Amino acid sequence: MQLQSNQNSLYVGDVGTKIIVDIGIPADDVILAKLKVKKPNKTVVEWDATPVSGTENVEYVIQEGDLDQEGKYELQAYIETVTWKGHGTEAYFFVKQHL
Repeated sequence: MQLQSNQNSLYVGDVGTKIIVDIGIPADDVILAKLKVKKPNKTVVEWDATPVSGTENVEYVIQEGDLDQEGKYELQAYIETVTWKGHGTEAYFFVKQHL
């Protein structure tokens, strides 16, 4: 799994940042995509991801309240196709406190 962001840095309270995850299979085959996220306080949440047609990516746009803590966020994609269900490799990113 490869994790990308359209921002160089992520900050507590950011909204609208796009997270792109390379899932290693054609996104057109995906019928369900979620990103399981462990926040710095170890709380686990799920974000509904969107397959990006013609790629091997899913994406998620950060919503209000998603980045509510400073520290390390661990992320793992959960994908379902017609013939397969499973998790991707873990990735992580850091969220900083703004000035």
